[in-house]
Amino acid sequence: GCRVVFPDGTLGILSNSHVIARESIITAIVDNPVAGVIGEDIVQPGCLDGGSIVVGSVDTIAHLHDFQTFSTAGINTIDAAIARITFPNDGMVLACTPGDGYGFPSRTPRQAMLGMEVKKYGRTTTYREGKVKGINSNFLVAYQRGDFFFTGQITIIGDHNNFGQPGDSGSLIVTKHGNHPVALLFAGAGV
Repeated sequence: GCRVVFPDGTLGILSNSHVIARESIITAIVDNPVAGVIGEDIVQPGCLDGGSIVVGSVDTIAHLHDFQTFSTAGINTIDAAIARITFPNDGMVLACTPGDGYGFPSRTPRQAMLGMEVKKYGRTTTYREGKVKGINSNFLVAYQRGDFFFTGQITIIGDHNNFGQPGDSGSLIVTKHGNHPVALLFAGAGV
């Protein structure tokens, strides 16, 4: 994902709903068996990478602020969630990608256009470049708790047909030149 600033000046994290709000995961939480709960802890490293899910853990870096739920009967357009970063762990959420990434994203987003050259830095595949091949794509996305129909999506073909893999979800996709935010990676088909 990326670091964002709330209107009150506090820092936040923008990522996927299926990542930080568990929107796509079948869970055993009694109060809400499907998705995250506003205010719950967001940990780094994530649970799949060995982070602690114990409430109040030293791995807590943020609290879930809001997220988009998925519609099983209708059309979905985004897979996004936002969390408010907690102090003193605000220093653990970097404003830029690691040394082998692209650096700092611009504060000025750009609308995706056919042929636009883009790049991202993901947890699994690290740095990858690609081109926008579709700007109004429709498809089913298979999550743990079912398939969800998404419309109006951006399609990217990566270098060597490999732009993202499982674990890259939430990666900020930016323009190749200028690092202008374009989208969040949330699904893939080996492209």
